Amino acid sequence: MNLFMNTKKIILPYSQNDNNSSRYSYKLEFKTPENLGRFRLLPFGMLVFAYLVIGINCYFRGVLDGFFTLLVPMSIISVLLIMISELLCIDTVLTAAFLFLINLGYLYQVVLSNAAINPVDVKSLWKTEVFASILGLIGAVAVILALERFSQSSLMKILLVVEALIMLITLVKGSSTGGVKAWVHIGGMSIQTTELIRFLTAFSYVLVFTNSAMSDKQKVIMSDIVSVFNFMFLLFVNEIGTLMTLGILLVLLQFIFIEDRKTRILALLAIAGMFILCGLSVYMLSTIYKAGFVFKLSKLAANIFDKIEKRFLLIKTPEAFDPNAEGYQQDRAMRAILLGGFFGGDADIHVPVRESDYAFPVIIMKFGLITGFLIIIAFAVILLKSIDSIYSSGSDRDMAIVISCSLTIFLTSMLTIMGSSSFIPISGQPISFISNGGSNALICYMSLLLILYYSQTKFRVGFYRKELLCPIRRHVTN
Repeated sequence: MNLFMNTKKIILPYSQNDNNSSRYSYKLEFKTPENLGRFRLLPFGMLVFAYLVIGINCYFRGVLDGFFTLLVPMSIISVLLIMISELLCIDTVLTAAFLFLINLGYLYQVVLSNAAINPVDVKSLWKTEVFASILGLIGAVAVILALERFSQSSLMKILLVVEALIMLITLVKGSSTGGVKAWVHIGGMSIQTTELIRFLTAFSYVLVFTNSAMSDKQKVIMSDIVSVFNFMFLLFVNEIGTLMTLGILLVLLQFIFIEDRKTRILALLAIAGMFILCGLSVYMLSTIYKAGFVFKLSKLAANIFDKIEKRFLLIKTPEAFDPNAEGYQQDRAMRAILLGGFFGGDADIHVPVRESDYAFPVIIMKFGLITGFLIIIAFAVILLKSIDSIYSSGSDRDMAIVISCSLTIFLTSMLTIMGSSSFIPISGQPISFISNGGSNALICYMSLLLILYYSQTKFRVGFYRKELLCPIRRHVTN
């Protein structure tokens, strides 16, 4: 009781593996509950109101049973997120954006449980989300402890070995879905290994670009070597969407963390050359395959080239393709957007892969363009608020982790949203926190927790709102 009625300070040693030259210590301050009551009750009150609105929506759509089935995991995950955010003094707007996307994803999947064709199994979704959130928490804690206990060079070696093992298992034991060989079945579970590769590669970039023992040129060379191996694997399994995401992420991280201007320009030219060389190689090998020279590599290149060509052509003429394949999906997605209008309605047409890749058009059909705009705003808020909370202070490593996680969430989701809306070729990736999928949910929850944990940096040095009294304030002092 005394712990909560009086201010206590606990000094913890900062990691000795941090690359910054100065030494730090962590200070945890426990505030009195009298100062915190109104701030703690507000987010919980808003959550209760949100669930009331969702429940009424589900009642009128005839899916109230599905809502009550998912109410327990929805409540537990949301309450835990609010508690963690309050304890760590995370920006309320950032927390609200995460909560909006998570609960909208639940509501959307509940609505799909009443669909006439391929309805979503709510009970299976319940188990998947709880399991993914628990594994995400364990994974985030493991990452935090690994960063505190191991040097960056040791972690880099571990990551490369883990990535190599995942790639080998995928190539040997992986199965194809939609032309992408990215699923490994273990018991009754199906794991999408490209989701793990994307996270591990982004984390590898963090370790490379924040390694103070390396010069800018060495960082560029090392990040390009890591990228070459990962891009070759993604091409081999025909996963173009993840390759696009990692390519954009690499360019942005090099632009942010490479200080020398000439090295930065050379790095960007190297990445452009890498993509041009890959494109020319795929085109030449596919041409050889079409000319009758059939071997494994030429057949793979032909499949990749045809997939990319079709996705570009789908933007202009979706009706020109097989009505049972990609053209049908894109055409139905555009019809769903047109039927939705600004506020949505009762229209219901079948859109393939609506629980994942084409979730955005169906959300607009059900809940209107206004909900689509709110989704885009929420992802933008996550990106901007995460960077704002870390950019002005803290170590390069913490900043790189937050930027990398928030950028990955933003890029994967926006590429899919724009692709399913026919602005760009479809990337075939799930929308973070909304699409149905255990592997994606695991990575999303892990990234969320890492963002919350490392975005405390702004509060560590005292730049927190004085009216937001945190029960635990973790900040760095020299």
